[in-house]
Amino acid sequence: SEKRFQIRFKHRMASLPNPLELRGLRRKIALLKTLIHQKTVRVDTKETQGKQD
Repeated sequence: SEKRFQIRFKHRMASLPNPLELRGLRRKIALLKTLIHQKTVRVDTKETQGKQD
């Protein structure tokens, strides 16, 4: 998160040496959020199935 802030700040103040770095960082964050969400859904599903048995 701190790295993303620094990159965004540099991007706003002056051009980045590699603007694709910002895109790559956004994609990594999205992937991590997706994985966390999937794991949460699996845990919730297992708990729900356990209560039905």
